[in-house]
Amino acid sequence: MRPFFFLFAFFILGSLNAQGNLQFNQVVTLTGTLTTSPVVVGTVPAGKVWKIEHSASERNGYAANISFVCNNVASYPYFGSTPNAPTQGHVRGPIWLKSGDNIQLINSSVTYPSNYFFSIVEFNVIP
Repeated sequence: MRPFFFLFAFFILGSLNAQGNLQFNQVVTLTGTLTTSPVVVGTVPAGKVWKIEHSASERNGYAANISFVCNNVASYPYFGSTPNAPTQGHVRGPIWLKSGDNIQLINSSVTYPSNYFFSIVEFNVIP
């Protein structure tokens, strides 16, 4: 009797569908220099999903305090837990963004331009 219930449950659960499947589309690299703040540096296109794999920011070779904002929620840079922080601040990830979400950056000091870098994997949402 147990095998029957197992097979029954297997077929029922197998027939359920998720909201969509993801298909690799491309790698997106966002780079630039912040001279104003805040600024939107990228928006997820319709029918796409972004997975932010890595991000970094620097000012004159040192970590820059740039806040990553998505849907009005800020994620502050991670500089490491050692007394000798790395030369670049980055947001811990991965971070998933759905269609319509944007990447907004807030520079702690617009007097000094800061460089940013995002490595993103873009997926198509297949219904």
